[in-house]
Amino acid sequence: MIWVTLTLGTVVWIELFVRLPLIGRVRAIAKLGAKATAVFSSRRISDHWKERVLLAYATRMARLSIVILFLLVASSLPTAALFTLAGATGLPVWETLISSAGLLVACGVGVVYTVLRFFVTNNEYTGH
Repeated sequence: MIWVTLTLGTVVWIELFVRLPLIGRVRAIAKLGAKATAVFSSRRISDHWKERVLLAYATRMARLSIVILFLLVASSLPTAALFTLAGATGLPVWETLISSAGLLVACGVGVVYTVLRFFVTNNEYTGH
């Protein structure tokens, strides 16, 4: 039963991770980083304006980073709740998860499920 719980928790986490708009936020940070690099390396922009623009980009990147943190926590909470409830019944889910076998099973299930999901959904991920 412990392996079923671990598998179910892994699948739930992957589904939430894929469905939340994480990829779009990461892409937005990368885009801001590219813009910041272009501004920083430009000789046509004065240092005064570089300071203003780079501060604005850094603020946006910080906000996006905080949003990503909250989305990661949100995607992990249902799985953590499932494991905690299972632990309350006497199943040592957390102990199993941090063991070598538990990590291998969780990673293996995650890879297999993600590949199968990729082919079943016609090679589409929700990138928001």
